[in-house]
Amino acid sequence: MIQRLQSVLLFLAAAINFPILFLKLGDASSNASMESPSVHLYGMGMEKQYLNELERKFVTESVPLGDMPLLIAHIGIVIGVTILALTAIFLFKNRKLQLKVTYGALVLTMVQLLLAVKLFMDLPAIVQAQDGDPHDFGFALFLPATAILIFLWAARRIQRDEKMVRDMDRIR
Repeated sequence: MIQRLQSVLLFLAAAINFPILFLKLGDASSNASMESPSVHLYGMGMEKQYLNELERKFVTESVPLGDMPLLIAHIGIVIGVTILALTAIFLFKNRKLQLKVTYGALVLTMVQLLLAVKLFMDLPAIVQAQDGDPHDFGFALFLPATAILIFLWAARRIQRDEKMVRDMDRIR
């Protein structure tokens, strides 16, 4: 049934995963001074900020998505994981398929986490940062790890339901 704990867990995993698109993944700067160029990575884009010497003011510009194929892949995987998690909720009558879809979402979430870390680790190269320059990660990097744990919990609950049904069939 939809009101079972694994359905709530799958919805929670989707609810945790989707906001990653709107949260900050990380920042990097070429040094600690305010005049240095910096870059901010969000789930759906990247912004570069630098000091315009002629106008003596900070300029923020968005980097086109076409220049970042890894970010496009990250966006696609986040959307895919969210759709898989929401689809798995309604597969409660076919627990084997529900379990396969949940494991698929789990694997995609792991790939999403690896892509997010790779994007974060590439930030210093964008601003030509040296070792020891500021390189901060955002809260959104922790969300896929949380979603992985929730997917594992949901898969365990689905397996437990399947075992319970098999045991009941054997008793009959």
